[in-house]
Amino acid sequence: MFATLISLVVAALTVLFSLHENFKEDPLITNTLTLVPIFLLFALAFIWAIAFNTFQKAEQNLTPRVLQLVKHDGHLKLYAAGLILVSFLAFFISLNPTVIEYFTNIPRFTTLPWIAFWIILIGMGFDFLYLTIKRIYDYINPFSVLTFFTQAAKQSVNADREIDMCNWVESLSEIAVKSLNRSSNSLCLQSLNEMRDVLRIFLDSSKSIAHQTQDKQSLSEGITDRVSYTLFYFLDRFSLIFHTALDKKIEPVCSSIVTTLGKVAVDAANCDLSLVSHPVRFIGDFCREAEEHKMKEVPIKGSITLVEASRAIINDVDYTYQDLIDPFLSVISQLNEMAKESFRENKNLSIKMLMQPLVDLKTIFQSDKLASHRDTPALQAAVNNVLAEWETLDSVLRTMPPIPIPATPEEG
Repeated sequence: MFATLISLVVAALTVLFSLHENFKEDPLITNTLTLVPIFLLFALAFIWAIAFNTFQKAEQNLTPRVLQLVKHDGHLKLYAAGLILVSFLAFFISLNPTVIEYFTNIPRFTTLPWIAFWIILIGMGFDFLYLTIKRIYDYINPFSVLTFFTQAAKQSVNADREIDMCNWVESLSEIAVKSLNRSSNSLCLQSLNEMRDVLRIFLDSSKSIAHQTQDKQSLSEGITDRVSYTLFYFLDRFSLIFHTALDKKIEPVCSSIVTTLGKVAVDAANCDLSLVSHPVRFIGDFCREAEEHKMKEVPIKGSITLVEASRAIINDVDYTYQDLIDPFLSVISQLNEMAKESFRENKNLSIKMLMQPLVDLKTIFQSDKLASHRDTPALQAAVNNVLAEWETLDSVLRTMPPIPIPATPEEG
């Protein structure tokens, strides 16, 4: 509010030194008092006229919902309303003093305090004008637009408007896909972070008694389990982004999606342990597809992610009276299938290396925190059975003689 501060200083100096007390006798001052408020109003109209070009470009480059975002932008409405209000007040002060005396019932109207008030209003008007320009041009920056969509989604979560939240998340995923088509990986990664943040807040709010189990929008769409529906909605959008990155062979984005899903698994565990198996299954599917596309780093990142997500769940989630069989059997199954896929792609891989994530998981199951849980023996038995199969395979491969590779006859 720099202009407002300057106007306060100027207004104070005007009052202290009685500057231009008889301003009505000075045509320059009279015209200035009248024209400046009119200029501010015309400037606001001009800025909004050229702003539509900015919004149109953002709509083409990012998502069509940008205009819907502008429509619901409370900041733009506030700045415009503030500018219009102070401009009309300043214009009212610029009228003939007898008119103001009639409306204010102030006998022998004194001009000096009103000049000071006019100066302050004009300073506020220029600040509102600056804030309007700044807010409009924020729509040029795609990272700012991501933040706006995230804020709108969070507001929908707080208002129990699930369908609105899904629409805003759809816009985030659309920006991520378009950014991949333009090779803007950083924008895509930021979109993933924003989506995960919205999902985390939704899952946290689902545990709160202050939020309804079923909102009106969900009921109107026939959605009975809003938490599962929303989780799968997010996972479907993550899948769309992953397969776009996979087709374009953008390995860093694929790895980041796998890591993000690991965080989603932990967030889901804090809400309900029965939800964990869904992101875990997506992690396994993504890693196997990446292996088929010769992306070697993604399966490694996926194995580490599943192990660390399991560790975080064991350490941070209260599972005293909850079932651990379903989520952790899913983790064991996906780690086993990922190891099998890696071995199918490369028979020269060390069996011990393929077993290592399962060994780490076994160590987690042997922790003191799990010792008293009723499901611990079943989990330990399950991971031991899988490890025994790999150890058997390792023993067989060690006893087998090397398979001779027939020499290729020389051409020519």
